[in-house]
Amino acid sequence: MVEDLRKFKTKRNLEQAFIKLLKTKDFAKITIGDICKVAFTSRSTFYLHYLDKFDLLEKVFNKQVEDFELIVKKRLKSLMTLNWKMSIEQFYAELIVSNGCKMLENTD
Repeated sequence: MVEDLRKFKTKRNLEQAFIKLLKTKDFAKITIGDICKVAFTSRSTFYLHYLDKFDLLEKVFNKQVEDFELIVKKRLKSLMTLNWKMSIEQFYAELIVSNGCKMLENTD
């Protein structure tokens, strides 16, 4: 099932806002209001997509783990060809630019 583009963008904005806040605030001090303010969305919209900030954290974490696993599987497959140097270089390059890691890069 294909997700509505508006829903996808809203969830992406909420996730990116959350990660941005995690760079400057402790998780315990981040509020739903903080996340919504940074994401330019309402609390009611937040609750359409997530139960609470713990649910958001779990979904962000799981997405980053999935991205990492895909990169590792892809690189392991190419390591089987014994092209070690290129595989390792590609692994790190892909890891740096992957969506999960890109969100963690400094956005200042």
